[in-house]
Amino acid sequence: MLMDVSRYQAWRSRKLSRGTGLPPDPVIRIHNPGSLSARERQSLRESVARAGFAIYALPQDAESRTEACIAERLVSLCRQVGLTDAVSNPAADDDGISRIEAVPATPVAGARDRARYIPYSSQRLNWHTDGYYYPDSRRVRSFALHCVRDAGSGGDNRLLDGEMLYLLLRDHCPRLAAALCHPEAMTIPGDRGAGGSGRATFRGPVFEIDPLTGALYTRYTRRRHHIGWRDDAATREALAFLGELLDSDHPAITRWRLSPGEGLLCNNVLHCRTTFTDREEPGRGRLFYRLRFHQRIDTGEAGW
Repeated sequence: MLMDVSRYQAWRSRKLSRGTGLPPDPVIRIHNPGSLSARERQSLRESVARAGFAIYALPQDAESRTEACIAERLVSLCRQVGLTDAVSNPAADDDGISRIEAVPATPVAGARDRARYIPYSSQRLNWHTDGYYYPDSRRVRSFALHCVRDAGSGGDNRLLDGEMLYLLLRDHCPRLAAALCHPEAMTIPGDRGAGGSGRATFRGPVFEIDPLTGALYTRYTRRRHHIGWRDDAATREALAFLGELLDSDHPAITRWRLSPGEGLLCNNVLHCRTTFTDREEPGRGRLFYRLRFHQRIDTGEAGW
């Protein structure tokens, strides 16, 4: 069991007292990502504390539309909320930024490795947390996702706070929550074959207390293949409950389609993406910048 009943109830009360989900007008407009105002910084922290993520919009003046400027402003914004230690990624640049875009089926130079993976396609991307297959030394505690160009159609995101997912599961049945806290609840096979990423096999829980931050940490993927789950009745029942929840219109789940200049800062919430269709003009396809970090966004809230 992750936490005794009295401590869980105290944590649950604190979390629900903040409210859940986003307010009616959720976009936090940032005037200068290199020098956040106290109000902007506080708004970002409050949104992350409440929903697990914040949606922001950066200035869209002529200068800001160049990809180099967008990348610089994104890195600066992340630094302003304490995110400085990027998680390395073979597809990322020196700042840790990965270009998330559909690469051709017959990949061009530099895109060969990315073409193997669903995020670098126009296909539907199922529910997951980032880096769920990484060992503890590379744990992804937060990430930024910024829209440089949106798709012609589709490409919507759905978002769910991992803390809320645990709360809903535990309220439904503590025994099922405990099953997903087992240290071998989830197994991701390694990817060491020819052309693979070199990733080793990973085994771990879905929910655990992060020893570094004292906060709840969630690893999850709804992938259908190349995953093993602990073979017991409670785990199967817990996964069935999560599947039904994620397919529902539960009010804790947010649907959002990021527009150019908008982005997401989060403590590695669960997310998915619908299929999309790119615009036909060359160089106008859907493009997002992603930065993953070892740090968690500090919301000033007490841990578990």
